[in-house]
Amino acid sequence: MAKRVTAYFLSYLSLVGCFLERVLQKTIA
Repeated sequence: MAKRVTAYFLSYLSLVGCFLERVLQKTIA
């Protein structure tokens, strides 16, 4: 179960990272 939670957490971080990257690009541009 711990592995499943870790995988979910990593995928969540990936989505947050992509979102933050888009926001930063819009802010810089």
